[in-house]
Amino acid sequence: MSKLPRCYANTDREALLSEGAKAGAVTFADRLKYNHDVFHYSTNTLTFANASPMGIHTWLFLPYLRQQASDEQAAYWVPLAESGKILGCYCQTELGHGTEVSAIETTATFDEETDEFVVHSPALASTKFWPGALGYAANYAIVFARLIVRGKDLGIHSFMVQIRALEDHRPLEGVELGDVG
Repeated sequence: MSKLPRCYANTDREALLSEGAKAGAVTFADRLKYNHDVFHYSTNTLTFANASPMGIHTWLFLPYLRQQASDEQAAYWVPLAESGKILGCYCQTELGHGTEVSAIETTATFDEETDEFVVHSPALASTKFWPGALGYAANYAIVFARLIVRGKDLGIHSFMVQIRALEDHRPLEGVELGDVG
């Protein structure tokens, strides 16, 4: 007899992900419909362990947007995230460094010609690893990277990066995603 809780016993990874996504969607919709603050916090915490992408979205992505975005950015992005029109994750940890932020190798280089940041993980060690919801659910990510402007390293900064198309949920060009199980 398995010593795992009933919800995990005889459950493979795909079934667990499916159940977690369903539970997260139902509780998220319920919170939107009835404005349940209790569901907003407690239910998502409980389903966090059941592979629900809503835990990371609720506990890391949304607070980061609220606290770090400018007023103009927050006015645009927070309602999209609160309504579930976008689903986010938090990408800090790298395979080669764990949570040692000072060792992050991923770069965000400012391209003056295109007026955009080019985010790049140059080696296997710089692969963003363990960010819940990234592998199968999120379409946006808060990504921590070394800011490079005119060849100068300005230290670690965060960037909001779209990782999947909103129309069909496919990874955008240049984005590789996976699930470590």
